[in-house]
Amino acid sequence: MNHFFLRPDWEKALRDTAARYPGRFETDSQRDQRILSELTAARHELNHRLGQDRTRQMCFPWAIAGQRAVALAARAGYGTAFADRLFGYRAVRAQDPPFRLMRLRHELIFCLPGQNRCTFLQARRTVTPASAGAA
Repeated sequence: MNHFFLRPDWEKALRDTAARYPGRFETDSQRDQRILSELTAARHELNHRLGQDRTRQMCFPWAIAGQRAVALAARAGYGTAFADRLFGYRAVRAQDPPFRLMRLRHELIFCLPGQNRCTFLQARRTVTPASAGAA
């Protein structure tokens, strides 16, 4: 185990290392262009792999998105997106904001139709305190 931050000179060592690798900050417009490019490329890739051109739904990574990401997703051609909300039902309702549709709890994904799936009650029984906190 590395105890870097226990060293008395950790701050100097960190600054020296950072000085050897100069970087730069993105401007707001560079950041927006990069995010838009990634969202557009992802949509193109999904359409290509699915053999169609109708992909309009996405899920934000880690189910987190700010106003900027929502606006860029709409510009990229998505019509809806799944992202967690702090409060509210997990079911998607007609009046929900289209870019803040609530995701299923992770363990419930195995209840969706398909091979080797489980029932709702089976999925609920497999939830442990550790997995419940990750959902």
